[in-house]
Amino acid sequence: MNHHEKESSARPRSFRLFLPVGYLRCRLAVLGFALWLVLLAVPGATVLVFLGGMLIPALDVEVIMHSLLPAIVVVILGVPTTALLTGRIRWLFSGQAARSYLWATALVFSLVVLFYSVELWRGKWAWAKVTQQAAAKGEKIELPDVAPPDVPDDQNFAKAPVFAPFFDLVTNATGELMPRDTPAYQRLRAAAETGSTRNRPGLSADLQRPGWPSQNFTDWEAWYKDRLARTNQAAAISRLLQRGFRKTPSKPEPGQGQVSKQATPTPEESAALLLETLGGAGEILAEIAAVSDRPYARFPVRYEAAMSVSPPAHYRVLYGMMDTLRWRSCAELTLHRDDEALRDVQLALRLVDYARQQPWLLQAYYYRSQAMFGLLQPVWEGLAERRWSEAQVVALQHQLARLDLLEDYPASVRADMLSLIEFVNQIVPTTPLRTESPRLTSEQSDRRALAIVRFLYPRGWSYQDQAALYRFYREGALSALDVSGQRLTLPRRDDLNLRPASADPFFAIFVLPKARQMIDDAFSQYPAVQTALNEALLACALERHRLAHGQFPETLDALVPRFIERLPHDLIAAQPFKYRRTEDGQFVLYSIGRDRVDDGGVTGSDSGRWFSDTGDWVWKYPPKNRPSGGVIPRSRP
Repeated sequence: MNHHEKESSARPRSFRLFLPVGYLRCRLAVLGFALWLVLLAVPGATVLVFLGGMLIPALDVEVIMHSLLPAIVVVILGVPTTALLTGRIRWLFSGQAARSYLWATALVFSLVVLFYSVELWRGKWAWAKVTQQAAAKGEKIELPDVAPPDVPDDQNFAKAPVFAPFFDLVTNATGELMPRDTPAYQRLRAAAETGSTRNRPGLSADLQRPGWPSQNFTDWEAWYKDRLARTNQAAAISRLLQRGFRKTPSKPEPGQGQVSKQATPTPEESAALLLETLGGAGEILAEIAAVSDRPYARFPVRYEAAMSVSPPAHYRVLYGMMDTLRWRSCAELTLHRDDEALRDVQLALRLVDYARQQPWLLQAYYYRSQAMFGLLQPVWEGLAERRWSEAQVVALQHQLARLDLLEDYPASVRADMLSLIEFVNQIVPTTPLRTESPRLTSEQSDRRALAIVRFLYPRGWSYQDQAALYRFYREGALSALDVSGQRLTLPRRDDLNLRPASADPFFAIFVLPKARQMIDDAFSQYPAVQTALNEALLACALERHRLAHGQFPETLDALVPRFIERLPHDLIAAQPFKYRRTEDGQFVLYSIGRDRVDDGGVTGSDSGRWFSDTGDWVWKYPPKNRPSGGVIPRSRP
């Protein structure tokens, strides 16, 4: 055996390591490899702490040391112990092992730098391609661009004196902009929420959604029970405060904690009670009605804040007032105050038009769609009871015709997608931040964690995530829309994919589900609510035909052009709406619904929701054989 063979046999088991430049052969024992990990971790952690403290002042060095120290201690103690037990401790500190450690450290460092560089190049290339495509289509991928242009004050509905608090805002502790004049703002909110049923916990199903899809009138009995429960609860809290939270007596006081035993009031009595409750809101609603002829609405909105802040303060007020007007108009119809009911419906629809002019983010189309859907309740009741004249129905029909959700769809989905892109940029910035997200940096621990993420996370992945989101908007959301043809193709959930997707492994876990949910919600809202608006538009034309000829027509074609200029069609089937006149002189008007199956005008199992995946979307009225001299009673589900 020669000298080289003896030296080779004395060495421990080894493996081969290849570098891109040249062919380097080195032998590294398993225990030596473990010690190399320790040697790499200790200086690596030191460099990380040093650079982190230099580059990111908000980074707390103690946080990193607390995270790395247990692992380092375990490895430092474990490797020498194992070496002593195997008798190979001497080789670990030989010159040959030291050279192997240096080469391995250089290799790992080179691979890390190469990885970050390649991902950064891929991300910038993907983002540059996206910006070129957007420029070719005349779009800008910047969140402030979703803001509509400014308008003169005398044409701006938001500049009415009643809305002055929304133009003098201060930032609160959570980073939200709130009116400085708190009493004036609370007055507006009280007027908006007095009669509203939006977002009220514990509300019965009969009040959570309108009853017209299941041919039900306003359930005044359910409304009265809800009001009675809230009144009793408020009275109980007031008595508790007066007692100074003393122990409740063993025997309740008369009427305490008990539901009133009086008989349920009639619908007319409940409607009158509602109008009495809304008495304080009447003054503010009158001020709003006085300026509702202004063509535009521009409230102050921080579009650059994206998903980082809550919806603006005026948002709650506008949608609360829409719901309040809905309930007030239904009460006025119940009391046969038909002209007042129509004025309230028209004012509510005007507020809807103002809201759609200035879209907010965070899927605001959902709330806007739900508001429009609920406002069809008084429209349906007025038409079902034949309360309005030809001129009044014409005015209502013209107002409904201006509400085109499909026209709003591209801008709404684009705003939501840009807000999600900005949110990704807030976590790992690729461009200078206009404002720091208060939700991400409200706590000291949040700022520490965010600093660590920004230091370690490849910036190229952030570029790729943002580019993939924009492609998702262009290829997934807009490809299903045909504005000119008034058609929106509903995709399957499996079709909402990103091709090609980002290389970021966390993208599919945290970002993509949110993007899919946004698009899926849009697809579930827009066709259903636009179909309801189109059916209401046709119902107005059918009522005008009945007023002129004494009966509904045999076909929808008889409505053109005298009663409607052009017949809207079924968005799902891209065909005319299904229509037939019934034996009792009424009619059935319907769309085939989301499942694309003609069920003959039969709603799904959950007909009150309208948004279910089965059944048709139907507009029809109760039978004509109703009690004389009164309001049509709402049938029970």
